Amino acid sequence: MSDKSKQTEKIQKILARSGYGSRREIEKFLKEGRISINGKKTMIGDRIKVKSDILIQLGGTFLAIKEKDKESCCVIGYYKTEGESCTHYNLEKCPTVFTRLPQIIRSRWIVIGHLDINTSGIILFTTDGELANRLMRVSCEIECEYAVRVFGKTNDTKIRQVMMGEKLEDGLVSFSRILYRGGEGVNKWFHVTLTKGSYRDVRRLWEFVGVQVSRLIRMKYADIELPQGLICNDWMVGVKS
Repeated sequence: MSDKSKQTEKIQKILARSGYGSRREIEKFLKEGRISINGKKTMIGDRIKVKSDILIQLGGTFLAIKEKDKESCCVIGYYKTEGESCTHYNLEKCPTVFTRLPQIIRSRWIVIGHLDINTSGIILFTTDGELANRLMRVSCEIECEYAVRVFGKTNDTKIRQVMMGEKLEDGLVSFSRILYRGGEGVNKWFHVTLTKGSYRDVRRLWEFVGVQVSRLIRMKYADIELPQGLICNDWMVGVKS
């Protein structure tokens, strides 16, 4: 390999590292002609050297790029509260989780596992785009555990139904574990675990058996649990290298 090629990188590797999708997704953008460098369309196989004056656009939007020599991986866990958005800009003017995160220089936080405004619990953030894309692939079958408060009549039949699952748009979704955690009257707490699906599927599975979810908290994402003592809007360092 020439000295010149050692100093350059493929554009799909640079954009994946910076959190704009997997390499396969970036290659699709390249084939569609959506990516340009300093105003010139680029294609699969093109290599560039990341410099401060380089301008990369995706569909007309300028992208912030992480330089290779600045590359490091940092992962933090954040305790999201209800009423917060997981987006940088929220049209409803709701507070966003990004205002609570520690400031970083020459990089950006990437969300791993979004939660909606009405759901609280653990969210992971990383500075490594490729890591984020790997952890969010459905094929990884990441295990997530949720504490859920339901409103409505529950019995053994309904518990068996949510364990058997429901066929949704993207296939059969079911709880792999369910534990009763107490409650009074028609308000009950359960801990449920999914290895395929998301927080939306927790709500949809209970609605499938005629029970309404009134509170939802993600307690665990992969091997990272919501620590006791961590308060809402606080964060903890996960892995740093």
